Amino acid sequence: MSLSVRSLVGQASLYGFFTLLRRVVSFALTPLYTHYLSPTDFGILELLSIAGTFVSILGGFKLDAAFYRFYVAATTDAERRRVLSAAMITSLALSTVIVLPLLVLVTMHPIANATTTVPIGAVYLVLAAMWLDLATSVPL
Repeated sequence: MSLSVRSLVGQASLYGFFTLLRRVVSFALTPLYTHYLSPTDFGILELLSIAGTFVSILGGFKLDAAFYRFYVAATTDAERRRVLSAAMITSLALSTVIVLPLLVLVTMHPIANATTTVPIGAVYLVLAAMWLDLATSVPL
């Protein structure tokens, strides 16, 4: 097997392992969630999770595809570094612009804070995961 094929198989298996691990941990924690959270609280966290997935789909704006297109088209290392830095700055800025208003809404809105027993830390964790998902849309 050539070095590039071996490297590809190794990286793909590593990606697959962590995807599987994320799903197994999520499945394993479900009894814990259902024990400590009421159905209403569990539903609120699930809605936040779904909203996070939706925002990451819309928020990515196919930035990764644009990055690949311009990175491959670049002819010098300086151009590649410029493409990478522009993509990273754009990714971080977009993720902050999308998640920051949600954070402000959750922390400042009195109705949102009074009508749920979901710990605010859990909401912050979901928002942090949403920001991280958007911020890392450009592969390194």
